[in-house]
Amino acid sequence: MKHESILRALEELRLRLGAAAFVVRDYWSADLFATGIASLNDPDRLVYLSTFGTRQNRYDVSLELPSGEANPLPYTPAGEWTDVGVEELTMLVRRHLRLA
Repeated sequence: MKHESILRALEELRLRLGAAAFVVRDYWSADLFATGIASLNDPDRLVYLSTFGTRQNRYDVSLELPSGEANPLPYTPAGEWTDVGVEELTMLVRRHLRLA
């Protein structure tokens, strides 16, 4: 079970963006303080969020895009933010996942 801070972040994002706006892609099941969410239309477009070592209701965010053929990694980094609040987190998720 994920840490309460991650569960609270997912709940807040669902309230702000809609319950069906994204899917959880938890490639980090052993990390209780992190998870990923993806676009329903483009499941390889990922937002990774972490609360490890952050203040309450603050998040570290990494955006990932699908990798091109020349890239040996399974993803391409698309930006990183630290210590963001829920408003900025919502904006980053909305923009990266191309939500209306």
